[in-house]
This record gives sequence, C-alpha cells and structure tokens, in this order.
Amino acid sequence: MASSSASRCSDFHFPFQWTSSHRVKGIIIPPDIKPYPQNPCADPKILLCSKSISNREHFLSPMKTLTSFVVLTLLGPLLYLHPAPPALGEVSGGVLEDVRDDLAYAILTTSDLAEAFRPLAEWKTSKGVPAQIFLLDGEGGVLSSYDGRDEPERIHNFLRDLKERSPSLTWLLLGGDSEIIPCRRLYVNWTYQEGSNLEEDTVISDYYYAGLDSSWDLDGDGVYGEEGEQDFGADLYVGRLPVSNLTEAEGAVQKILRYERDPPPGMWAFVRWSPHGQAQRA
Repeated sequence: MASSSASRCSDFHFPFQWTSSHRVKGIIIPPDIKPYPQNPCADPKILLCSKSISNREHFLSPMKTLTSFVVLTLLGPLLYLHPAPPALGEVSGGVLEDVRDDLAYAILTTSDLAEAFRPLAEWKTSKGVPAQIFLLDGEGGVLSSYDGRDEPERIHNFLRDLKERSPSLTWLLLGGDSEIIPCRRLYVNWTYQEGSNLEEDTVISDYYYAGLDSSWDLDGDGVYGEEGEQDFGADLYVGRLPVSNLTEAEGAVQKILRYERDPPPGMWAFVRWSPHGQAQRA
C-alpha cells in the first residue's frame, strides 16, 4: 500500500498552476502565486511559507524554437494531403458533375461572386483541404437543379446529395448575405399551434444547412424545427461571409488569406511558444 502511494508522488510542490501572463517592459512575466505550497511526498503535514518573490528566467533554445517552427509550418500541412488532388479552385459546372472525390470544403455562392472566392478555394486546396465552388444560380446551378418549396429547401436537398456523394465533406462556406443565400427560420417553441406568430416564435439560423439527416419539417406544415423535427447533429461545419457584392467578397477573402498566411503576433503565439506551454505539453 505504501509503495502504491509513493508511486503517485511527485517532486513538485502543490498547488502548481499557470495563473496568467503579463508583459512588463518587454519581459513576459507569468505570475504564479502559491502562498502555502506543500510537498505531500516529503511530509503532508509541512507547509512552506514565504513572503519573497523569486525570479526564474527560462529561455527556449533558439535552435529548438526554429526546428519546431519549421516542422509545424512546412511539414504540418503534408499530414492532410490527399494522394492526387485535382486542379485547384475548381468551379462545379453541373452541380454534382465533376465533384472531387476527396472534397472537404464546399463554397456555395453565385456566378457574380465566384471569382472572388477562387483564391480562397485554391489556398484551402494547396494546404491540404480540397475545396470546390458550387454555383447557386444560372443553368445547372443549385436552384435550377433541385426541387423544393423554397430556396432554402432546394439548397438543403443539394447539400444532402453532396454529402452523400462526398462523405469527406466537412466544411461549408456560404458566400453571400441573406439576400443572396437565404437563411431558414427555425421554430423555437416546443410545438406549433394554429395562430402562433411565426415572426416572434422563430429565429433566423444557418444551422438548417448543417443538419442534413432531417428535412426539419416532417409534418409538411411549413414550420421548420418543431419538436422532433430538428437535427442538431451537425453533418457540416457551416460558416457565412455576409457579403453583398464583388468588392465586399474580394475584401473579405483577402482578409482571410492575409490572416491565415501571415497571422499577426498575439496571445495564441505566446501560448504556443512560451516556456509554460512547452513544459505543459511535455
């Protein structure tokens, strides 16, 4: 019994916690205040009391930092590469014609905005996330190729087929504001009663495009998301760029590319490269 207890002991004093980090005159200081540290392995009845503040400098080896950066930046994307990705930034012609077998990232937009999203599709594909653009309008577009009571239902039916055609599909980007790609109003009460005010009892949501295992209107009364009809088990991660014209679309895409290719230094970088982060991951 004694050996079992000893095997769980540690040489660290407790409590041990990374409280926070602050930058003072260019120096990062992680305050870690433990007024009554204790070492249970030495003697659980002994508490160490001290009013002094000690300064311990810890620097990562420059070579270790550089090596980690090169591995994560240059070799990381290779882990997600598929065997033979087709051409970059493809625009699907006949909805499900020429759909990539390894499709992971779908961009749904209009013919007027498609060119603005091509650099994003090319970037995603080049870093190992095969992307493809699908057109909402025009001959062979989603709205003209699928049946439905309204545009959201046609889009929903298309996404169900697309997911079945390419099970690897994970992300969906809606390229346009609600006047371009409509949202779906989902009922937020338990059941719909005759005479209910749908404007007050519904919320606008894109989650309708994420849950593809249900039509969200099983009884066909035109009220979506009633109890037992909703599908909150997302099949896709859905995002939207609420742009209304080509200029806005190009600006939004360029901001995304600039951030992904050369992100500004910030807290995420400190957490990733700080001595505390390295020690905790080790």
